[in-house]
Amino acid sequence: MKPLLLLISALFCLSTAQENPRLNGVYRVTFDKKYELQSYQITFSDSVYTKKMKDAVTYKGKIVYEKYKSLIRKDKSENPIEIDNREIGKDTIKFATKNKTDLSLVVNRGLLIKIK
Repeated sequence: MKPLLLLISALFCLSTAQENPRLNGVYRVTFDKKYELQSYQITFSDSVYTKKMKDAVTYKGKIVYEKYKSLIRKDKSENPIEIDNREIGKDTIKFATKNKTDLSLVVNRGLLIKIK
């Protein structure tokens, strides 16, 4: 009887486990300090994004969802943007751009401001 009760409670716990939140929508990216002129628009759709620069050049890339953070990166040659998963779902999301070779170094910080 105890193993059956233990099995049922384990299945209940696993079925109610939350998934990581996903990024969706259109955001305007604004940087702090000396990079503030490099703002652009970014559209998130689950695990892919489209970055549209002011000069109409677009880039596509993937979003990697981890347990506590999400990384937005086109490829290994680009500095990734790191977002805390607790920020996802808000209208304004704080982010940090990390160094591509050493993810512990912050290149700059900024905000994702929801447009639509």
